[in-house]
Amino acid sequence: MTTPAGKPWLTFFFAGLLIAECRGDRREQSATSAIGPQASRQDSQQHLQACKIELTPIAAGRLGVLRVGMTPDALRAVCPGTVPQAGTDEEGSPVTLYAVPVSDQDTVFADLEMAQGHGVVRSFSIQFAGPRTLEGIAVGSTFRDIRSTYRRLGADDNEGRVYVWPEPDRGISFALSVGRDALRPGWREAPALIPDTAHVVELLIRAPLRKS
Repeated sequence: MTTPAGKPWLTFFFAGLLIAECRGDRREQSATSAIGPQASRQDSQQHLQACKIELTPIAAGRLGVLRVGMTPDALRAVCPGTVPQAGTDEEGSPVTLYAVPVSDQDTVFADLEMAQGHGVVRSFSIQFAGPRTLEGIAVGSTFRDIRSTYRRLGADDNEGRVYVWPEPDRGISFALSVGRDALRPGWREAPALIPDTAHVVELLIRAPLRKS
């Protein structure tokens, strides 16, 4: 695919969904299962002190002191409670995620990539209410809120999960509660076909896509 859905950042959500348990157990994995991040979040909060960091507003690949491109050491420096977790993406390939507990209930997940021989954060996933963009979009916002905030939107899916993002790209994507198969043909070219009642279930903070 030549659309942004073919870029690596759209696989990060599924990496978060498919986190393996730290005990090494191998659950049957599904790209639509949400038990992975929930189990990891509960385990993290039971044993780790939450990081007291400001996560709003979200802008330019940053969540307060968290930023895309930082190293794991830098991540631990600003949030000592950060822990690595092994997982797999939707194709079964191994990935490394970092769980960053930010409250007694909530965790931000950081996905890594290799750059110049060392790991750096390439995305942060937020699946809880609270953090919001400069324009006020957060988990729980409706697609109508998004449409009224951004004049132009890109849209695509990965494994049925629908994503939209502002254009020109700003390094943030919104995963919606509606699935690909529930939408009318042509929704990628005309995102206005997505129901206004669909709501944001994840904020994905990443580096802006480069124009080819």
